[in-house]
Amino acid sequence: MSPESQASEALPSRRRRAPRGGRHRGDESFLLPPGSPTLVLAVPGHARQAGTETAAELARLVEIEHTGQPAYLGYLDGDEAGLHAVLAGLRQEHDELAAIVVPLSTGPDPALDRAVHA
Repeated sequence: MSPESQASEALPSRRRRAPRGGRHRGDESFLLPPGSPTLVLAVPGHARQAGTETAAELARLVEIEHTGQPAYLGYLDGDEAGLHAVLAGLRQEHDELAAIVVPLSTGPDPALDRAVHA
C-alpha cells in the first residue's frame, strides 16, 4: 500500500448538513406578502444635503434585494420629500398600517426620535 491510499482511507466521509431551520432559511424569507406596509426610511436633514445619496442607495438595495416593494425616503428637515408628506401620500386601507418608519441613525438620537414620533 502506498502512503496516499492509507491517508484516503483514514479520512472520514463528509456528511450532509441538515437544512437550516428558522426564519432566515432561504431567499424567500425576505419576500413580503402582498399588502404589507410600505417601508419608509426617516433620513435626518434635507433632501439636497450632502450624503443623502447613501440613504437613496440603501432604499434601492432594500427594494431590489429583499422586498420587491418600494422603499421611500422621508427627510426630517425641509419641505421637499419630507417625512410627513411621504406618509400622507401613502394609501392606508381600513385600520391597517400604511408604513413602517425606520429612522436612519447610528445611535440614540432624541431629536430624531421626536421627529419620527411627531
